[in-house]
Amino acid sequence: MPEQVINEEPPVEQVMEMLNQGYENRQIIDSLQNSGYSNQAISEAINIAHTKASVEGMPPAPSPQMKRSLLDSD
Repeated sequence: MPEQVINEEPPVEQVMEMLNQGYENRQIIDSLQNSGYSNQAISEAINIAHTKASVEGMPPAPSPQMKRSLLDSD
């Protein structure tokens, strides 16, 4: 059985792209785990991507636990 290659470099750009497409964190994690990324690399990439998004003004993907703010109503 071939040995699974673990990618250690955080895939920040991939996470940013998935967030822009509306993926939730669980979907991103599953996809990157299937691509061979380590849990640590995935966690770092998600944290960096969320930080970049907040600094650059991109709204982060909504979390199922979060409720919409009354201030966001049109």
